[in-house]
Amino acid sequence: MQILRMFYREKELVVSPTRHPKSISQVAENITVVSEKQIKEMNAHTVAEVLNRVPGLFISFHEGAGSFGSTSLISIQGSEARHVLVLVDGFPWNFLNSGAAETNSIPAGIIERIEVIKGPASSAWGSSLGGVVNIITKPAGSGKRPAGSIRASYGEKTAQDHRAEVSGRSGPLGYYLFAGGQDSDGLMTTHDF
Repeated sequence: MQILRMFYREKELVVSPTRHPKSISQVAENITVVSEKQIKEMNAHTVAEVLNRVPGLFISFHEGAGSFGSTSLISIQGSEARHVLVLVDGFPWNFLNSGAAETNSIPAGIIERIEVIKGPASSAWGSSLGGVVNIITKPAGSGKRPAGSIRASYGEKTAQDHRAEVSGRSGPLGYYLFAGGQDSDGLMTTHDF
């Protein structure tokens, strides 16, 4: 049992395989969970950047080639994009006509975790023969006082990234707000080091 604990957290719950919270050790599907901590370590700005680093996933960008708001076709282990279901908090995010999903417009800062099922999940999610990508956003705050953070980073070619978040509770209503922006003068054209 100690060896098993080295590879997964026993109490880690996943929702995607069965639509109900279940321990990751009790599901038969091939599932990858990308945690909030892993997303921060990647320094990713969008969900598309996070998914591009998940083994077995292939992303091809359309309508803006990876720019903010562009659509992306997600393929899991060679499946067609129309057979991959993309969910945000359990709600379908794919366009009906193409199967594409607008993952480049979802900031990585609002993500609690991403669950990726590789392989058929049609018993729980319909025609998702290739797999399911479930993007789970951060919950509303639980404290009576608002809590939040502000981050900024700068780089070459006037690259900038600003992010701010605040969460809390006001009576029966919980809230989580996120704002951010990115800007750059473009790619570096020289290779001088």
